[in-house]
Amino acid sequence: MSELSLQCFKQFAEIVYKNSGIHIRPDKKSLLQSRLTKLMRREKIPDYKSLLETLESGREPRLLTEFIDVVSTNVTRFFREIQHFDFIRDRFIPELLKQQKREIRVWSSACSSGQEPYSVLIHLLEHLPEPKSWNIQFLATDISTKVLRFAQAGIYSEEALAEISPSLRDKYFEEIEDGYFRIHEALKQQIRFRHFNLMQPFPFRHKFDLVLCRNVMIYFNSETQKQLVDKFKTCIRKEGYLIVGLSEALSKTDHGLQFVKSSVYQVKR
Repeated sequence: MSELSLQCFKQFAEIVYKNSGIHIRPDKKSLLQSRLTKLMRREKIPDYKSLLETLESGREPRLLTEFIDVVSTNVTRFFREIQHFDFIRDRFIPELLKQQKREIRVWSSACSSGQEPYSVLIHLLEHLPEPKSWNIQFLATDISTKVLRFAQAGIYSEEALAEISPSLRDKYFEEIEDGYFRIHEALKQQIRFRHFNLMQPFPFRHKFDLVLCRNVMIYFNSETQKQLVDKFKTCIRKEGYLIVGLSEALSKTDHGLQFVKSSVYQVKR
């Protein structure tokens, strides 16, 4: 297959940005070409021009979904960036207890293959007093339908569970075959997994206590980051929190949130 021209790259990058908000830099051209080649072989599309024409025509929504799936980056693991889990244990939960709340609303906005929402849910269950008495409303979304299928299945290799202690693994997972574990059905039922594009209007009727959008902002330009943070502010309750990735400080953005600690921000209004 021929090399992806700079002009075609720009057209594909524009489609990605328009439909996902993800900004693909020119230095990622080779990576994009590699991923598109796999998609085109699978879909039996002869060349880049044909793929562009089909995507731009809007005739095949399924192909657009597959296209966004292959260009999305999905790197995740259980209990990634442990500082955030320390914050949930040491500040978020104590504040809920002071408010005498027994309901928590959490949104993992880019949940990938499920490690983030399952980690947060396990952490809450481990550190909330009398966890069964709490009403935990947990939403997990992602733009990639492929990774959502993995998340909903809740099946992970022993290697993927390396960050989880043996006691937690035995408590929340069951071994289904040699080297593979499935999260308990009761935990899966506590999380609503949904396909969602963060560039779309937010449809939420209730506000969240905690929103996680970790290691996503780095794929957006500053304008899109600002728009997204403004939208997050509308769906987080007063005194609620937004957590981004450790490398995604919002200090360069006029976001109107109160800085709490590295990558943690609070809604004050």
